[in-house]
Amino acid sequence: MGLSPFLCAADSQIIKIGIVSQPSLFFVDKAGYVSGFYVALLEDFKQQEKLKISYSAIKPEEIQSKLESNEFEIVLGLEQTPDLNRYLEFSKQHLNNIWGVMYVHGTQGIPIHTIFDLHNRNIAIKKDDPHAIGLKNICTQFKINCIFNLYDSYQKVFDAIANLEVDAGVTNNIQQDIETDYLWRTPLVFDIVEIKAAILKGKNAQLLEKLDQYLEKAHKDPASTYQRLQNQWLSTNLGTSFFHIHPSEIKREIKQWLPFILVIGGFLLIFLIIIVYVLTKIKFKRKISQLFNEKNRIQLDENKYRNLVENVPYGFEELSLEGTIIFANTAAHHIRRYNSGELIGKSILEMVADSEQKNLIIELFNTINKNPPERLSNDAYNIIRKDGKIGEIRVEWHYKRDAQGRPIGLYTAISDITSLRETKDKIKNYHSDLKKTADERAEELKQIYNDLLITAAVFENTAEGIFVIDLEGKIETVNPAFCKITGFDKESITKQPLNILTSPKQHPDFFKKISTHLEQKGSWQGEVMNRRQNGQAFPAWLSLNVVQNAHGISTQYVALLSDITKRKQTEYQVWKQANFDALTQLPNRHLFHQRLAQAISHANTHKTLAALMFIDLDHFKQVNDTLGHDAGDELLIQVTQRLSKSIRKGDTVARMGGDEFTVILPEMNTPEIAKKIAQQILDGLNQTFQLKLGEVHISGSIGIVVYPNDGKDITTLLKKADIAMYKIKEQGRNGFYFYTDLPQND
Repeated sequence: MGLSPFLCAADSQIIKIGIVSQPSLFFVDKAGYVSGFYVALLEDFKQQEKLKISYSAIKPEEIQSKLESNEFEIVLGLEQTPDLNRYLEFSKQHLNNIWGVMYVHGTQGIPIHTIFDLHNRNIAIKKDDPHAIGLKNICTQFKINCIFNLYDSYQKVFDAIANLEVDAGVTNNIQQDIETDYLWRTPLVFDIVEIKAAILKGKNAQLLEKLDQYLEKAHKDPASTYQRLQNQWLSTNLGTSFFHIHPSEIKREIKQWLPFILVIGGFLLIFLIIIVYVLTKIKFKRKISQLFNEKNRIQLDENKYRNLVENVPYGFEELSLEGTIIFANTAAHHIRRYNSGELIGKSILEMVADSEQKNLIIELFNTINKNPPERLSNDAYNIIRKDGKIGEIRVEWHYKRDAQGRPIGLYTAISDITSLRETKDKIKNYHSDLKKTADERAEELKQIYNDLLITAAVFENTAEGIFVIDLEGKIETVNPAFCKITGFDKESITKQPLNILTSPKQHPDFFKKISTHLEQKGSWQGEVMNRRQNGQAFPAWLSLNVVQNAHGISTQYVALLSDITKRKQTEYQVWKQANFDALTQLPNRHLFHQRLAQAISHANTHKTLAALMFIDLDHFKQVNDTLGHDAGDELLIQVTQRLSKSIRKGDTVARMGGDEFTVILPEMNTPEIAKKIAQQILDGLNQTFQLKLGEVHISGSIGIVVYPNDGKDITTLLKKADIAMYKIKEQGRNGFYFYTDLPQND
């Protein structure tokens, strides 16, 4: 049932698959045949699902065009990136993993066991090798000086190792067609990447789902064809016999202890080698497992957020500061009547129907680029849909900010209010016709005119709440939709003053202020906070129009009311997921940067001090390794509770990731306040934590910086807080250190 009509036609339809060529995965062998892991895997998938499949190579730059032209229905061999996510939908399950590995000469090379063994070594890398880029980043992070030599191919990298031109060389785990006699594989592994399948968004979703089901089942079954094919195509025996001990080390040790080896040392040395190998392998697998678990957790959070944005019934768009659409969800495409993905790259200005409204939007963009206001107003605009018809939308503008809080783009939430405009037009047209009839038939038709106006079919059947208000501000009549929205029945609400609908959350003089606007413009619309009969407050979109008689004299007001509670709830949920950590419910890195910027601005304005604490939990890794990630998560939640109890009202605790936390003290008269709070935090962390699996004891290392003494910008404060934190780590942990206390030469 999963592929519905697609699989029903599988006997006659050939599924066309594009594959990105890579060694061991998809290549032309020496006999001239297409071969590799993906070819064998597709043959198994075809047989299990009884499908007809054809496949051929595809270049990365051709993927979008060939998917859009239906030359291929699915592509294999891609790394999931933000750029590709804009027009591709990726499989949930990975096809395989690729990571960087390092080799040295098997007999004369220098043994390399850790990243620190690379200091002052010559390293051979292939030009533009992404794994080599990852290694460079690691060396930079740990301040390791390496000399990198560039080569045109992996084969030349291995030749350089063989000729002892370099100390070591970098390749990936899928390189197999190489000589292995002179190579030794080090235990260094870096830049693990998941390789997946992808389709064009909005097309062939059932095929991707079927492939995901096949891969999920194959991953769980150690005896599956998938596992056998991995061992056949993606394993390598390079250096496996001496994975952690270089042959030169073994020879040196044997020569030194030869007398003892001849008697009893042989058996003992073999035993020790086996123990070291097993323990190192267990540790290596645990590290790989941790990396995969963290990546899967991040991917899950991202998928939840994306699914929420894609499935809300309101349009969401991301714009540049010039109005170009960078992202648009499904609802936004539907409102503008475009197919999925067609809005990307278009300017919203070309879809505005009214020239005056277009000028207002241009003026808004100019203002944002020159002197952005603190808040942006919400407006309604007439748009030209793709089918040429005119629609009306309500737009809520929000800033997209960088880590320093500066606007770098815009987010818009759009609602289709075309039906509201059409309803208003119907009422106006109906009113105009009735007014013409009343003028022709004079006073005897006046009562008929009023009766027809308030009993018109559009009034009774519209889904929007409609009510009529007299010039004194009392409600004359309401339609059924109004009663359903507010809970008031028609009899109890009639003749009541308009403020009976006003929530205490709405300013009491609100309707008095808009009355002037109504007198000048004849209409008004905007967001209000109303209340239901049971006293419950709810947000609503209100449109007011003045009704005039044939002589142009105002006689009544007609109001249209829409309940926007669900949309507000959806907006709040999206905002919360974007700004708070899912496990601890603390502000995440994004919200932390905003609040730190606010604290700096406040301290600068009021000439006070502000402090930033960088907290790293001591011994947290031991809890994770011994009790598991669930116990680690339970510990992080309890740490969050103790940190929150140790700070003042108005201070901020945030989680930066892993076991790292920050505390912002936005207003201080003296650094002693930071010292007192830091001690309170340490006292709380030193108390026993009672977990489900038993008691644990940890502590904390805290680095403290004070604004403006230690720095005047976010980057400087974070860097110095990190330095202070590592200083207390060096002194034995379980304490705090002010950056200002560091010696001058540090």
